[in-house]
Amino acid sequence: MKTLMIKRLLVIIAMITAFMLHGCEKWVEGGMTEVDPDTTATTEVNVLDFESAATTDHEMIQLAINYAYDNGIASVFVPAGMYEIDAAGVNGDRGIGLKDGITLRLDPAAVLKAIPNAANHYSIVRVWDVSRVKVTGGTILGERNEHTGTTGEYGMGIDIRNSDSVTVQDVLIKYCWGDGIYVSGETVGCRDVLIDNVTCDSNRRQGISVENIDGFVLRNSVLSNTIGTAPQSGIDIEPYLSTQSVRNVLITGTSFLKNRGKGLTIFAAYGEVSDVRVENCIADSNYNAGIQLNSGAPMPGEKNLQRVSISNVTITNTVQDGLFIRTSANIDVDSTRVLDSGLRGIWVVNSSDIALDSFTVRNTAKEAREGVVVISDSERIAASRGIIDVGYATPDVFTLIGSDSLTFSSLSVSGGATGLDGKNLTNVLVSDVDFSAQAGDGVRLDSVYHSVFEDSHFEGIGKTPVYLHNGADNEFTGNSFIGNCHASNDTYSVLQLSGSSNGNTISNNSIQQGSHTNKAKYGIWLMPTTSSNTVSSNTIANDAYVVSAILDEGSGNVVN
Repeated sequence: MKTLMIKRLLVIIAMITAFMLHGCEKWVEGGMTEVDPDTTATTEVNVLDFESAATTDHEMIQLAINYAYDNGIASVFVPAGMYEIDAAGVNGDRGIGLKDGITLRLDPAAVLKAIPNAANHYSIVRVWDVSRVKVTGGTILGERNEHTGTTGEYGMGIDIRNSDSVTVQDVLIKYCWGDGIYVSGETVGCRDVLIDNVTCDSNRRQGISVENIDGFVLRNSVLSNTIGTAPQSGIDIEPYLSTQSVRNVLITGTSFLKNRGKGLTIFAAYGEVSDVRVENCIADSNYNAGIQLNSGAPMPGEKNLQRVSISNVTITNTVQDGLFIRTSANIDVDSTRVLDSGLRGIWVVNSSDIALDSFTVRNTAKEAREGVVVISDSERIAASRGIIDVGYATPDVFTLIGSDSLTFSSLSVSGGATGLDGKNLTNVLVSDVDFSAQAGDGVRLDSVYHSVFEDSHFEGIGKTPVYLHNGADNEFTGNSFIGNCHASNDTYSVLQLSGSSNGNTISNNSIQQGSHTNKAKYGIWLMPTTSSNTVSSNTIANDAYVVSAILDEGSGNVVN
């Protein structure tokens, strides 16, 4: 009975409101109205018009949405003020539910506030199984600081599932028990979701989670201060079922700030993520990584994460790693800066077809365990037109392990302990690279094969500019060396081969002394057990060594 009376009262209120707003309308038989052809139909309803028909703020807003939907009205307006929302669904539906074609327009000073609860799951605004909807303006406020439970992680600000053509714009979302915005669907997923000029701040699990969608745009937004329960990222793109996938993503003009996990993370262990563009973004003061691309651990040989481009992105002040790429393929990183990372600046693991172009890495690896740029168990990795300026004497600059087909060209590598430390590598090309001011060695190689080091410059290297141990069929040609081996006089050589190194060629290199007082012991040193190496057409200045220009202690080496 009460429900029926409320419905009748709603009809009366709606008719009176319509009459007052549109005085040019006229009554017709049956109590309905007929709009004159030259008048404008109602395009928006105000939630306060439904206040007397509701017992709660939640009910009032939902009644307004239902009325707008039933009457073909496109927009529902929420004026300035605080509105309490039963996000946990204690007394009915969970959160405010949008319907097809509806815009929920909040005044900039309007706040939808979740009522404190103990639920593992809640939704302040629910966008389920609908299309062509918008949420604009105002604040969505969670209750993490008043939450009465201790478990769960799925209290969402705006919960989008199995929906298409959804826009969230000009909204502030804070203090949710789980995510600021959640985009998912177990089977169908979402399509064409736009998040524009949105701030997700101080949410407990994620700023935004994206699990199942084709067509996602995040632009001009801020995702910050996520902390409470893992993963704690600004945005986490992560299908969690094999039936889910994320495709065709654009993230642009967005800042990821002070998140306890990663600024931006893509984790594709369970479902495919592909065709993602990240442009003109900033990741600052995040903890685990500024940006992480990770397929997790799929079946051997599979890489669920493919075709990602990162362009004009700045990653600064990360406590651990700046840019982390793992088990991924076809990743292009262009015009990206990684500054002041605590551990690694760029870390590539078990990945293929990765291109780093026009990049800068500075003042990283303050607490390095491996190196500033670390590449391991990967293939077809190219780094070009980059500047790596370490700023510290302890970490190695490049650490390369167990990889094939690596290309380094047109790079400036300054500072650090060793410029390039490589082990168990094949088919490496180092061309037109400027190594300078390493405290230890310039290039230090162990078990490296079929590789070329050409047309590069080594200056101010403290110990040995080029050291090869147990390597075969490599070429060192056209390189210039000046002012190296200065850490200790009469101790190091400019180029040195040791162990079972064989079949290598050292040719057309130039070695000069420079301004340091300390000199190399030898220009080129072929140590005992080396064999069948060729040394020819090198220019070694007489003042660049203490003992001899070339010392051959091996067997079967050809020295000209």
